[in-house]
Amino acid sequence: MELSKQDSTSKRFGVAIQMYKEAIRKHPKSPLAEKVSLAIAIAAFDHRDHLTALRLFQEHLENKEIEFRGTLSKDLARLGQVQVFDRMKMSAEALKIADELEQNSTDPELRAEASYRRGDVNFRNKNYLQAVEDYQKALKKYPSMAKQFPSAVYNLAEAHFLQQSYKEALATYIDFIKSFPTNDHTAFAMTRTGEIMEIFGVDQARVVGAFLETYFRYGENPKAIVARIRLLSARMKSMKAKEVEPATKEILELSKKLDWPQIESFATIMVADGYSKRGEFEKSIDLLTQYYQKNPMAPNLSLYQTRLVSNINDLMRTALLEGKFMSTLQTHQKYADSWLKGSERLDTDYYLGRAYEKGGAYSDAERYYKRTVNKLYSLQGTAKGKELLVLQNMPSDQVINLRLAAVEFEQQQWSEAYDYIKTIKRPLEMGEEDQVERVILLSELLDKRGDLDSASRFLSELLRAWKGQPELVAKPYLQLAEIEFKQGQRAQAIQSLEKIRILENDSGKVPSQYLRQALHRLGDIYLEDKNDMKAIEVLEQYLERFEEQQPLASQRFRLGLIFFQRGEVQKAAEAWANFKGERASFWHNLAQEKLKDSKWKDGYKKYIDRIPAMAGVDNQKGGKQ
Repeated sequence: MELSKQDSTSKRFGVAIQMYKEAIRKHPKSPLAEKVSLAIAIAAFDHRDHLTALRLFQEHLENKEIEFRGTLSKDLARLGQVQVFDRMKMSAEALKIADELEQNSTDPELRAEASYRRGDVNFRNKNYLQAVEDYQKALKKYPSMAKQFPSAVYNLAEAHFLQQSYKEALATYIDFIKSFPTNDHTAFAMTRTGEIMEIFGVDQARVVGAFLETYFRYGENPKAIVARIRLLSARMKSMKAKEVEPATKEILELSKKLDWPQIESFATIMVADGYSKRGEFEKSIDLLTQYYQKNPMAPNLSLYQTRLVSNINDLMRTALLEGKFMSTLQTHQKYADSWLKGSERLDTDYYLGRAYEKGGAYSDAERYYKRTVNKLYSLQGTAKGKELLVLQNMPSDQVINLRLAAVEFEQQQWSEAYDYIKTIKRPLEMGEEDQVERVILLSELLDKRGDLDSASRFLSELLRAWKGQPELVAKPYLQLAEIEFKQGQRAQAIQSLEKIRILENDSGKVPSQYLRQALHRLGDIYLEDKNDMKAIEVLEQYLERFEEQQPLASQRFRLGLIFFQRGEVQKAAEAWANFKGERASFWHNLAQEKLKDSKWKDGYKKYIDRIPAMAGVDNQKGGKQ
């Protein structure tokens, strides 16, 4: 047996087993017989010769020649059978013997171990739900034995993690770290806490801190190397472009230090995750796709598909945030028949709905929104539903109903839009922009229904609540002004529009489209009211703020015309000297005609004044034209 430990072949091990069996046969009454009979079965198990081990454990149980001193060695043989059947993936047989051993053994420690081993069997067979139940039952029933089975606590945490019960997993990993600080798996448990923090969206600095602590505490421990790899992956987000390539090389070099199955796969995923954190989703997709195509038979390829789909969705989402709705649709079209085919992710349909809505294809948007919200309702209250909201950037059903109301409104389906708005029962749980949009949309629907008082009341309440946030309240002020005009409250409407100007002057944070609309509307109103000074003030602000961005030649002509009609020809000429943009030549020519007419009159004014008939005609026409 000693020589077999130095020999890479199993020949001497087999000879040793036969020699031991022969000794037991010759000397069954020896005090050593019972011990050696059990020991050779355990040795075969350690040698990973599972069939031999199973046979030897059974021979030990059935040997009637040996003088057994009690039942301990037989119970140990049964425990050995549990582990052999477990390694041979014969879980039903392993669980049956474990149950019998827990019920019948007279040794309390063996009863406890049999209970803990049940969890091991189910964990190894990936029956994580049952493994959690078994481990929790064993820990509750035999708490004094927990210190002897650190693997039970660690595997319980892993089972929670693999079921995506991250809150429970985090608590159990922390318990394991505190209870077994020197265990070989503690470094990996610390790495897992960092991973879970990342999943929960904890501040990146804290996530990096968790990986750093693991690596510095455990150094070159293989499981600490995993923390180092994850640390580099997490840091890629904030790296400069020139630092990324060395980091990816270090990840791949570190992975070569670990003699683990699928370590290359893990390293590839970490590099891909690093690219994803940088927002370089296409690089991540290309890397994962290449590995997938080169290793079509590798295990755990589902991890690649999950990450690929996640990257594709992030690519669609990023395009939407940048206002590139066509890119969202093109990305979906590119992967619809490959990685996205059969995907259960709900955010894909939501992003498609948003893209179609932004593109003005409201009926298509409605179809995707309805499909998303119906699936979401079917999962509401379930663990999977909660997971979707955390892991898939999924909006709540309230937000999707708001989007449905918006597309119905655009299709002039007022009643349907109003029904969707009414389904939003917890508006304060939505984001700020969604809350504002809901009130604006509701006020527009009430306006359509002729209920101007209610529309005005909702907008006024919103504006009181969001006072001091110009980026949010500008549009509601515009909407309120329009309703006040319809109510005949002209002064209040002007005041609402003026508040937008005040917010812009105070903060500079009013969205440009709303400031532009407010200035244009105010300019019209002040001109109608013949309030020249206010009109000049508004038009000058309008031109100063937007003339470089869009053609406003007509507004510049209006500004000059006010001066011209007030007899301030020089100021009119100055205003008309800077026409820009489309149709500028038309307005320039019109302005020049006015100025030429003015110069002719100025040059001949003394003669005109001496001719009563001509002066009289001029006066009858209302003075200067």
